[in-house]
Amino acid sequence: RRQRQMCIRDSFRSALAQNIAYCTYREELSAQEIAARLGVSPVYVESELDFLQKYGYMLERKGKYRANILIDEADETGKRINRLMDSMYAEAADVFANELYVRLTEGGLLEKEGIACGRKGNKNFLLWALIPYITANSGSKKDDISFEEVAVRRIDGSHDIAYADLEGSYEGIRYGDSMQKWCGPSWVSLDGNMLWKCISEEVCGERENSNFSEDLPRSEDLKLFLRMERGGMLSPDEYASLAERGFIRMQGGCPVLQVVRIADRQTNDSLLAVGTQIREKTAGAFKEIKSAYTRAVLENTPEHLRPARTFLLQYLFRMDGWFLIYVLKELQESGRLAPPKEDEKKSLMTLIAPC
Repeated sequence: RRQRQMCIRDSFRSALAQNIAYCTYREELSAQEIAARLGVSPVYVESELDFLQKYGYMLERKGKYRANILIDEADETGKRINRLMDSMYAEAADVFANELYVRLTEGGLLEKEGIACGRKGNKNFLLWALIPYITANSGSKKDDISFEEVAVRRIDGSHDIAYADLEGSYEGIRYGDSMQKWCGPSWVSLDGNMLWKCISEEVCGERENSNFSEDLPRSEDLKLFLRMERGGMLSPDEYASLAERGFIRMQGGCPVLQVVRIADRQTNDSLLAVGTQIREKTAGAFKEIKSAYTRAVLENTPEHLRPARTFLLQYLFRMDGWFLIYVLKELQESGRLAPPKEDEKKSLMTLIAPC
């Protein structure tokens, strides 16, 4: 029987567990020292420590414990880092977003036969999907640190890097409220194809589930879509499932595609090449833009967690939800991206492409 994988918020199920992680983030402490800091009995602390260590969220050495989770803080150093971060993303988005928009809209790429969608004539809808997709997936795929080097394999089968932020830790970041309503990029892959999605409650509409779990890409959806695309028949319930999830709408008994489909690898490569060319052109500027921020972040990260933090910093301006928000905000505030219509929201920023 497969054990259910717990999300990080399930593991830090109590204020005591959260406070234990926070007080051991920067120094090793014994169970007795932790209990004294928190003003509770060591018995309660030891129980939580056993659980957190069992799941890999706490490291133990010679009776001393250290949190094995990245934490963004709301102190003065955190606020200074936030100001650097905000300036960095705003400057980089101004450089990248506007040139990407021009190249997509003036180069004929949106008219390519390899881009399919029931809303193909709606350039605004296409751009809502293609701009974040190209921003996230263009450029070099080579990483100096691999995920396997820094991620923790937990006893429930999950494999991840644990991360938390404190209340107020987004202070000084102009789109901090937007990040609270954002999820992605997220994707699943099957048979050489990828279902890729971002979700923003600001533009896609509010979600019933606050952690977006019901709206994340699912292998089952991609499997049904590929079967339908290849000429297979779906049951009425399966068509209804795709329609409910925003992939199709039924018209005259026939399915009409409601998400963006990049149909072939050549089209996919030509789209991603646009983003890669902009990155190559701006490589020097991007390196300079992010230097102060990355230095400050690493200096503020406990030494045992710097490899994990360095891994995440590799994705600045790439597979980076913050950068996607700044890019989209730049284009919205300049009037280049218009808000979606009500019937477009469920399908927005959803794309199927070769991988």
